[in-house]
Amino acid sequence: MGVTYRIDDDRGVLYESWSGDLCEEEIVNFYVQLNESSELKPGLSILIDVRAVETAELSLEGIRSIVSSFETRQRTTGMGRIAMVATKDLLYAYGRMMLALIDGMSQPPETRVVRDLETALAWLDEIPN
Repeated sequence: MGVTYRIDDDRGVLYESWSGDLCEEEIVNFYVQLNESSELKPGLSILIDVRAVETAELSLEGIRSIVSSFETRQRTTGMGRIAMVATKDLLYAYGRMMLALIDGMSQPPETRVVRDLETALAWLDEIPN
């Protein structure tokens, strides 16, 4: 598994790029460590790009843990929108499950799962309602 991330302060977006074989424990640990990072600014939107992922093993409990980390960040620093780009059907389905759980948060950020990067970027750049 591999993840790289960068923050575009001008756009207010945290770009995550995932690749290779994803293991649930590594994904969950990434989000726990990210929440502890001093780099996170209030209100950042997130672009989760999983187009380069080969395989993924993620349980419902793992998805709940990811959403829990988003909820923690929402309470502590606030979040913008979350966009996930997934071209593979399984990863798209994981994204849709994540979206359903995010909708149950006390203050859910706007979230979309899309199939192409251009759509995700355009949506993140729109002014939220």
